[in-house]
Amino acid sequence: MTQQTCEARVNNALADRLEQFDQGELQGLCFDYVDNSETEQKSYHRWQLSWGGPSDEFRLFEDGTVKYWFLDWYDGASRPVQHEELIKEMKEMKYDITFP
Repeated sequence: MTQQTCEARVNNALADRLEQFDQGELQGLCFDYVDNSETEQKSYHRWQLSWGGPSDEFRLFEDGTVKYWFLDWYDGASRPVQHEELIKEMKEMKYDITFP
């Protein structure tokens, strides 16, 4: 049996995570900052929900946009997130973390 690509699975995974959030059942592993300042990629705050294969996370960028990422060994897919309450919570978490 061949595993589906992340692109084929990302919509269902995002819907499941948003449902968990709406029911107050979404728990994450960590909330941290990914500094990509030395690369051409944008830096972001990450709410990591799971790790390994597969893993998933929400990414909050400095312009206020949020993307959901579904990642599995050498594959990944993302979707923009428009869920206002989740975005609000992520912005609040951003201000609760401190850096050395």
